[in-house]
Amino acid sequence: MNRIAIWILLLLVLTSCSFSNSFKIEPENKKEAKNVDSSFIKQEELITEKSYKTNDEIGLGINTDIVGKSGQVNSKINLNGMLKLGVEKENDALIYYNTDNNLIESINMNTGEIIETWNIINNRKNKVYAINMRNNIVAWAECPYGDVFPTQDKTHGAGWKLYYIDLLTKKIVKIDSDQGIILPEGHIEYGYLAPSKIAISPEYISYITFDYNVEHRVTAVIKLYNIRTKKLEIIDYLDEDLSKNAFGYPNISNDKVVWCKALVNPDGTYKGQSFVYDILTKEKTVLVTDENVINPTISGDFICAEGKPGKTYYDGEVCIYNLKNNQWQYKINGEHTQYNQMKNTYLNTLTATDKYLLWETAIQRTLMLFNFMDEKLYTIISFDKGQEVYAELMSDNVLLYRTRPYNKNIKPIWRYLYLK
Repeated sequence: MNRIAIWILLLLVLTSCSFSNSFKIEPENKKEAKNVDSSFIKQEELITEKSYKTNDEIGLGINTDIVGKSGQVNSKINLNGMLKLGVEKENDALIYYNTDNNLIESINMNTGEIIETWNIINNRKNKVYAINMRNNIVAWAECPYGDVFPTQDKTHGAGWKLYYIDLLTKKIVKIDSDQGIILPEGHIEYGYLAPSKIAISPEYISYITFDYNVEHRVTAVIKLYNIRTKKLEIIDYLDEDLSKNAFGYPNISNDKVVWCKALVNPDGTYKGQSFVYDILTKEKTVLVTDENVINPTISGDFICAEGKPGKTYYDGEVCIYNLKNNQWQYKINGEHTQYNQMKNTYLNTLTATDKYLLWETAIQRTLMLFNFMDEKLYTIISFDKGQEVYAELMSDNVLLYRTRPYNKNIKPIWRYLYLK
């Protein structure tokens, strides 16, 4: 299930900056997460309102207003399956993680020339399991079997470590590591010890792992690390049954963190709630609505989540909430004119930057974005039943996408757009 039950999914984001191969490893971070009684975290319910503009009621923008530089990726660069991290715009350089040699590499998208490589693992006998970057901070989780599917790892990610590097100071800091946690016996809906997605803002890092609650019972937790103060704390515990419930991945924007938790039904559908955590006031707010809205991401005052009517395992729509006026304002689903020519088109897997929102469908025939600045939709590629589209939105507002004829074994054409 999207962002909740699938631990093998790595969402990877990287922003541009200058690098050096000279890394210094700082002494290990000694400030471990404090098991604070969650009752000290204020939790309130916020009854949200709905005033939706739906699908074609939402304004449609003109692409030239948001598209800057564009180009076609050199055909000798094989982007299929590559763990793309970001783009250094000044050099048209794509940054990616190479799972074959465990290096981060930079390649010129126009010429195919390798520009630079970086070794963040050094001599440790681990493999990167999750990695993310924002501005000059790169954070990653590694473990001995980080390069295999979780179901193939009999250790369940034991021995994991979490690091970050500040690319300006060239220092690597160890944030957290496996504390010898042993998972409870039986089925666990979300049961891999190593963090599988890492949320980053310029000041904070957040992720899901396992720890002890105040009753000394192992459960899933959400941790938050302050890069400036080096304070690591637990901001939520999953108090429900681990065999039937799970957290959704946290996302950060400014001083707010969002996540969800959900009950997983036997048929694969699930129902949950989304939360907003204010880092400064330490207040956790439940967004109360009569819709099943989960898997949130956040950009400034906008919280974007997946609406899950729960009719099937796959159904989904995009719901956009405005914190300023406490309203769910926009909804996009399979009834939009760009999607309604196909049956059962479900929208999910949301990616937000400071300006744009991207989502996915199971079989994409079109490509759309939502712009937070003017609150309009943009059709980057119009619907065509004979084409297949795939896209990734980098945190530096670079859109990478490919197109090819549907159901044809033809090498796709990759392009890049620098969004304004």
